[in-house]
Amino acid sequence: MAPPLKSTLVTMKLLAPSMFWSMIVISMIVERPWVTLRKEDNTDELLRVFGLGLIGGIFAVFMILCEFYLILRASAIILMIGGVIKELTTIMIGVSFFGDKLNLINTTGVGIVFSGVLLYKVVFHMEKKAGQEQSMEAVPTDEVDDELHFMDED
Repeated sequence: MAPPLKSTLVTMKLLAPSMFWSMIVISMIVERPWVTLRKEDNTDELLRVFGLGLIGGIFAVFMILCEFYLILRASAIILMIGGVIKELTTIMIGVSFFGDKLNLINTTGVGIVFSGVLLYKVVFHMEKKAGQEQSMEAVPTDEVDDELHFMDED
């Protein structure tokens, strides 16, 4: 593009319509909703599916916006940790609200990932605390230069 895009929100604004229409066409081909919606008693199911899709879409957009914010404000490791937490949140929502089942291997994996995130956070704060303590130490008097140096003097 001749002028680069100013922000990630502008990129989303430009790409969203094409993504929407391509998803509509693909879902119509794959899902064939006219077969399911032909029945008269499916109005409740239709509203439920529409509401669930709308809530999921809004949730996904806000999660992506949070990732964009992390990219702008933090380092790559923080973005990676945020992505891991996002995936853990998605798994927990699936288990809590939709009745997804986790077997022993999946549960162990979630526990290991959560422990890794927690361990990173603990180590990060310990290093931060150690850095603050070092910066608060008094400067030894034998290393202090008694002469005053001014910028104008040669």
